Amino acid sequence: MLAPLLLAGAGAAHAQTPEPAPRTHVAVLAGVFEVGDRVDQSAELGAQYRFGTRWWRLQPVAGGMAGADGAYTLYGGVALDLPLGRHAYVRGTFAPGLYGPGSQGKDLGHTLQFRSGIETGWRSPTGWGLGLELYHLSNGRLGETNPGSNSLVVTLSIPVGGAGRNPEFSQYPDPRGGSRVASTVASR
Repeated sequence: MLAPLLLAGAGAAHAQTPEPAPRTHVAVLAGVFEVGDRVDQSAELGAQYRFGTRWWRLQPVAGGMAGADGAYTLYGGVALDLPLGRHAYVRGTFAPGLYGPGSQGKDLGHTLQFRSGIETGWRSPTGWGLGLELYHLSNGRLGETNPGSNSLVVTLSIPVGGAGRNPEFSQYPDPRGGSRVASTVASR
């Protein structure tokens, strides 16, 4: 009987300490579309807007990609960041979007595609990030064929607006001896 009360109290204490809001970022992506496929493989460039808001723990994202073979996609969805210590992170994304093969790109069987990916990387205390993402495009069997595609891209995430340290790291102690990273921002 005491355990549920303790758990409820711990949950209420956690609920009173909200997570810091993420910062808005613009990410630049560069890599290989159809990695591992010698026939349809091409270079790709992309951009992603990572909104500085959350829905529960999910962060909205919107972006696009263009391949050297003419393929392109525009998408919007959500991401989930999982910190791995002070600077490392894993980020999962899911986003439905529109795909076009262009003049020489791979036919993925349908215009509607679902982009799912996993990124791992390092984020500085000022918010800049460098990562490596593997993502998959699939039509979810909406078309007669569903060949899918895999891309491997390097991501450079640049904070937009605001200055100072990344609030996502405010829960970690300041390595220079302050009690919190946020306290060093205020002392500057």
